[in-house]
Amino acid sequence: MMTKETSEVMVLLRLFEQSDFTALRIETAGISLSVAKDGGDLSGLMAPAQAPAPVAAVPEPAAAAPVPAPTGEAPAPAPAAAPSLPDDGDTVMRSPMLGTFYRAPSPEEPPYVNVGDTVTKGQILCLIECMKLFNTIEAETDGVVTGVEVENGAMVEFDQPLIRIRAN
Repeated sequence: MMTKETSEVMVLLRLFEQSDFTALRIETAGISLSVAKDGGDLSGLMAPAQAPAPVAAVPEPAAAAPVPAPTGEAPAPAPAAAPSLPDDGDTVMRSPMLGTFYRAPSPEEPPYVNVGDTVTKGQILCLIECMKLFNTIEAETDGVVTGVEVENGAMVEFDQPLIRIRAN
């Protein structure tokens, strides 16, 4: 039986196979995988800042030579942290990926949930489109929707707050 993480990696590999990319590096949930096709060069892929725990089934490629930092330029600013929300006991549903947030299955249909709606664990709250795939975001708990933190059609970042639920 495949885990959710393994099936997501398999989807990414299928998308990679159909793309014009020649090299790909994936690191998620304890999995580190580097693949190349059509003579792709893995040495150009950036190595992680900290090496994850070794995975016996997947051999690591040879380390790439370090890239010298450009001189005379200011360092790039650190990425902004995901917006924080007050800790009022609500369960905050966060984006598991980068993509486009949709409140409804189509523009003609009503939103999956609105503020004040009662939801049950496993109920679909919204969709996130990533690489032409629509991913459902489900409630992690029973409760009442207390906030929708993103506008319909907006781009969302990984770990960005989407919907707040106050447990019953």
